[in-house]
Amino acid sequence: RTQLFVTGITDVDSYSDTIVLCKTVCGDMIIEGENLHVLELKLENGELQLQGTITAITYTKEENERKTGGFFHRLFR
Repeated sequence: RTQLFVTGITDVDSYSDTIVLCKTVCGDMIIEGENLHVLELKLENGELQLQGTITAITYTKEENERKTGGFFHRLFR
């Protein structure tokens, strides 16, 4: 993959050419890869556009969702 367009971004904690750490409306997101470049960041619209070789995208839950167990915990109760 050479380009990635993400919506729901509320903040970018840090970025380098190998990792981008973002906050989204659904929790934290970690984008890993090589030669990553932020092409466009519009926090007012919640948009992020990256270019580079993306090797992994990881999401972590919001803190309040961890305490309640999240969607699947409620589904299988």
